Amino acid sequence: MFGKSSMQQQRSEPFTQSPDAVWLAVKEAPIGIARLSVAAISESDRAIKMSGGITMTTWGQNLEASVTPDGAGTMLHLVGSPRFYSYTAKRRLSTLFDEFVDAVRSRL
Repeated sequence: MFGKSSMQQQRSEPFTQSPDAVWLAVKEAPIGIARLSVAAISESDRAIKMSGGITMTTWGQNLEASVTPDGAGTMLHLVGSPRFYSYTAKRRLSTLFDEFVDAVRSRL
């Protein structure tokens, strides 16, 4: 992970699909979000680190997504933090979480 921060936000999203199916969708999801670039992928941990670029409203974000089995389905865990904190950056990170989850769901 990028490390703990008071600016860090977390979210978990349940999926009914298998961990393997969700993990494949997670790896493809950044392709649909132009401002995200992949920094690292850990196949063994089913985790991907990404960074969002600077925009007119933020100095960028760090985002990590990981996949774990959860009963008969899968849990997608998101952890992110803005590179520079502001109210706008916090809202932008929440929007980025929404976009990422939508991109994963669209690939399943």
